[in-house]
Amino acid sequence: MYSHLLRPYAIVLLLLLCNCHVNELYDQVYTFTHDRWEDDQIIDFEFPVSDTAKAYDLFLQIRNSGSYSFSNVWLFVETYAPNGSSLRDTVEIILTDNAGCWLGKGIGNVNEMQVSFKQNVYFLHRGIYKVTIQHAMRDSTLLGILDIGLRLQYHK
Repeated sequence: MYSHLLRPYAIVLLLLLCNCHVNELYDQVYTFTHDRWEDDQIIDFEFPVSDTAKAYDLFLQIRNSGSYSFSNVWLFVETYAPNGSSLRDTVEIILTDNAGCWLGKGIGNVNEMQVSFKQNVYFLHRGIYKVTIQHAMRDSTLLGILDIGLRLQYHK
């Protein structure tokens, strides 16, 4: 009976929901077995780049449990271009404040963060790019790391 009155609202709501991730091009997460990341475990992410005239933003995503015993995590992040060139970065992600409280968002014993890795980047070549992530901590096994991820979106 009132469906004709609700139809415009439903269409607007649908359009709003569809536009939430319009800039997001790639968003993948790797989940570690038994919540442990070994130092010889290199995580690969591959994504296509077709538009070299646009700027992009890259984000690193990490989820950890309360059992993670450090306030930060050091990463080796290597980016491989389709032409074979590569660039290696060493990245520190701060996970707690000075008082030891987890930064980011958390539910229960799980904390998650998304941190800016590179902003306003132009990729020089079309094709498949590969990003590898390896932890660079002194301990060979990191307990309490649940996931690591990579997100790519158009620069805002």
